[in-house]
Amino acid sequence: MSDFKVLEFSRRKQEPDPVVVERMRDLLEMAERGEIVNLFVVAALADDSVLSGGWGKEKPFVMLGGIEAAKRDFMENCIEFSA
Repeated sequence: MSDFKVLEFSRRKQEPDPVVVERMRDLLEMAERGEIVNLFVVAALADDSVLSGGWGKEKPFVMLGGIEAAKRDFMENCIEFSA
């Protein structure tokens, strides 16, 4: 059985992360142009709570595949696995 370790994220000040803000603006512009037809969001908040939700009902199986791919990518980038 593999051991795993969750990496600690450093605490940030309450100041917005400019990369997060810019990406959110990009997504809003895409939605306003009609390019985004379905959305699922998971966000870690400054108070250590988690916000999640989904909107739209287009292409549910495509969305499930995307959610699983995002989960895998997040785990590969944020969790160290050892054999």
